[in-house]
Amino acid sequence: MLQLLAYCTARSIDAIQGRERRRNQSDAIAEALSLDMADWWTPSAANYLHSVSKAKAIEAVREASGIDCTKEVSAMKKSEVVAYCAAKLEGTRWLPVPLRPLVAGISCACEDAQAEREKNDGAEEALNRAGPDGDPVSDAGRDQPDHEA
Repeated sequence: MLQLLAYCTARSIDAIQGRERRRNQSDAIAEALSLDMADWWTPSAANYLHSVSKAKAIEAVREASGIDCTKEVSAMKKSEVVAYCAAKLEGTRWLPVPLRPLVAGISCACEDAQAEREKNDGAEEALNRAGPDGDPVSDAGRDQPDHEA
């Protein structure tokens, strides 16, 4: 019965991610179950590293261990890079972005960043409209076309 329930649940969940990751049904279920994909998946040559570029493999090592191995692997062939990175990632519990838990705070952080950009754009616009002494200039003082003709 549990296997049937798991199958039906899995068939009804929409977990497809676009370029911009947003919270979806799978994130809510993973959070409710306290699911940590690092308990179930590890990056290996076969399931991840052979499928990504050398740059992505190096980035994974950098994220997982803080080690920048770009110089060490620059002269290596792809298969050697994969083996090197697999050894460095072993036991780190590193996950690629699609497998990481999406924290509700991430969407808030994105909204905060957008608000900050808008605030900065408004300040920049005010600077662009400033007079030679740096004081804001009102539209009232600007040259207006003469309509008395």
